[in-house]
Amino acid sequence: MLTYDGLVSWAGMENVTRAEPATVARWQIPERQSLLLAEVGVPTVTQLVEYAAIQPEEAPRLATNDGRLFYQVTGDRHCDLVPGLLWAFGVEPNTGAV
Repeated sequence: MLTYDGLVSWAGMENVTRAEPATVARWQIPERQSLLLAEVGVPTVTQLVEYAAIQPEEAPRLATNDGRLFYQVTGDRHCDLVPGLLWAFGVEPNTGAV
């Protein structure tokens, strides 16, 4: 099972961000996924995940091309180059799928 220490040894301490437990506890995702985000964290990886952008809101806000809404957990700076473009990872409500 993935652990914070394991993720830190792979990505480096400065590249792992843990979610605030109270924030992800309000999201409509399985408890296991909430615990992973809060206890293990989200890694940043060059040219894939530039920064953790764990949304504080209770309702999902990351819109997909097909109209679904996810909870946003990462972001990148491509939107600085192409207005309106957001490359991000999110968590699907109810299932917790990324």
